[in-house]
Amino acid sequence: MRSFTKGKELKRPASTRFVTNFLMLESIINLEQSLRFIVASNEWRALSHTKTVDGKEVSYIIQDTLFWEDRREIIAVIASLVKILRMVDSEGATLGYVYEAMDRAKEVISKYYDEVSVKYEPYWNIIDKRWADNLHHPIHAIVALLNPHLYYDKIVKHDEETSKGIAKVL
Repeated sequence: MRSFTKGKELKRPASTRFVTNFLMLESIINLEQSLRFIVASNEWRALSHTKTVDGKEVSYIIQDTLFWEDRREIIAVIASLVKILRMVDSEGATLGYVYEAMDRAKEVISKYYDEVSVKYEPYWNIIDKRWADNLHHPIHAIVALLNPHLYYDKIVKHDEETSKGIAKVL
């Protein structure tokens, strides 16, 4: 594998990081062409395990275009959420920033699907449920609105949601 990937390795799972599966999948995506070349090579076909059911399945999966398209979609959708997790995991993350980051993540997902609601709404529903169950409160909308960095850089807007948040808190 190293000869085909110019020494690059696939990332392996680890129990210490919350984004391990994302990073592992991302490393697979980054090595797509190399992995395709491997299973198409004479060296691969010469290996005895490639003639087993599992070996044939691996070859089929790696050469399957739909497999790669689905994985790229997963990375595109989850990348913005991983950024939020990293933000929350770092020092200095305030709920105002997290609130705005959640809105941005949803916008990124919507744009990935060319704003076709049937495609992005399942993801939004999962995000909204988690957000509502764990962190969302009207005061967070106000905190985001009152953050000078977010407000003056026009990152956060005074909209219906922030108006409702102000009314509810008052």
